[in-house]
Amino acid sequence: MKISHVGRVALLCAVSAVAGCSSIEDLFTSDNETETTNEPVETFSSFDGQIVEGLDYIRLADDLDPTEVDDIPGSGSVAYEGVAGFAYDEAPGGNAANYEIMADVSLEADFDDGDVIGTFDNFNTVDDVQLDGSLTVTEGEISDQVVTGNAIGDFVDGDDAVIWNLDIVGEFYGDEGEYIYGLANGTADNGGSEVTDVFGEFAVGQD
Repeated sequence: MKISHVGRVALLCAVSAVAGCSSIEDLFTSDNETETTNEPVETFSSFDGQIVEGLDYIRLADDLDPTEVDDIPGSGSVAYEGVAGFAYDEAPGGNAANYEIMADVSLEADFDDGDVIGTFDNFNTVDDVQLDGSLTVTEGEISDQVVTGNAIGDFVDGDDAVIWNLDIVGEFYGDEGEYIYGLANGTADNGGSEVTDVFGEFAVGQD
């Protein structure tokens, strides 16, 4: 029996105190602006291309259930690739029109040790300006179906250097944890008096 969208959200929110759980609920809302595909397309380098890939992941989620704990791999390392969409000040709510920045996401889950490492890179703005910088996933952990961690790094945005510090929470989906969907929320700090809230949504699949 498939778990409802509300059930999926409740499961993830129950294991995490991270704000913005409504964003995950919206992430599972289909968008009909482009043709539906059965699998996410390959990673693109432009903002628009990354949006297309993100929409494919959103549609794919409608056919996926959270992975049962007993079906999570018990050993080995698995690479995941995908995309993330970000907005400043207000959560995008799973609506691609609200994304201000897109990025590629690479994660590696070590099921032997319960660790997760990875990067967020190739950041492109809605104006298709590529930001010089990346985020490194630290303190990544796997607990049952849930992935948590931090993503920290800095960017040069115009003349400004900005530090991003995000909390990550995601959940495995698919028969054997083939996908991870989740949130990456935190702050952008210019090193001075200006701190901006950052809200992100990410989806990755086994490479």
